[in-house]
Amino acid sequence: MTDRFHSLDFLRAFALLMGVLIHVLMLFLEPFDGSEPRLGASIIFIWIHTWRMPLFMLLAGFFTALSLSKRDVGNYALNRLIRLGAPILLLWSVIPAIDEEAAVIFKIPELISWLLYDVPFTLRLDHLWFLYYLLIFYGILLLLKSIIPEIFSLIADYKLSLSRVLILWLPILILLSPLNKPTGGIFGDIPTTFGEVKLGSMLFMASFFMIGLQIHKSSQFLESLQRRQFWLPSLIVLVWYRSVCWGGVELRMNPLLLQAHWKCGL
Repeated sequence: MTDRFHSLDFLRAFALLMGVLIHVLMLFLEPFDGSEPRLGASIIFIWIHTWRMPLFMLLAGFFTALSLSKRDVGNYALNRLIRLGAPILLLWSVIPAIDEEAAVIFKIPELISWLLYDVPFTLRLDHLWFLYYLLIFYGILLLLKSIIPEIFSLIADYKLSLSRVLILWLPILILLSPLNKPTGGIFGDIPTTFGEVKLGSMLFMASFFMIGLQIHKSSQFLESLQRRQFWLPSLIVLVWYRSVCWGGVELRMNPLLLQAHWKCGL
């Protein structure tokens, strides 16, 4: 019988549902009737957007370590290629691109455009940029495990503690954060086409992926966090406080551009 981490399964499902919520909230950031954007919607949108994708990367790293403890490299590489590559191929094949500024909003899917009108592929990523990054992370990680297993073990078997997170990972994330969002706001500098790499955002997300990878072998660290019951509410309050301070009147006036500078928090 396969062991399940029900708490992490729940956390992943919760993050997926929050993704549905932030897309609903966008209706209140640019109301169709031209009314004032809703400040409350802006704050909730920022709060969710701040932690959702880093959390996905962290969970991906954890479940990668879990899977590699049970599977060989070749089997897992094929599994990831199918599960992550298939949605990208589906995007290119049958899902139309959306151009809100064009007279015809929906464009013909790239495969159909290429077959019927000989239009070159743009290899767009849209919202699937994180799958593209995960393919890169898996490729590098599995290559390391196959060719230089010592380095892979050095990374994956590094046991985390609160002091190691604060001394090692927190400074790295603080240094990478401006590179992830070089223009300010809350939106990272993400790739838009296959083959494009935004080094800042890729390294930022890779850091969370590696933290998740190392959490798998850090059972004592997880147990210590579970015993400190103030951690979760404290983090929620901290991120919420940062969202409120960062949001304010500027987000109400221009919630989608989000060019406000950081006013408090990290």
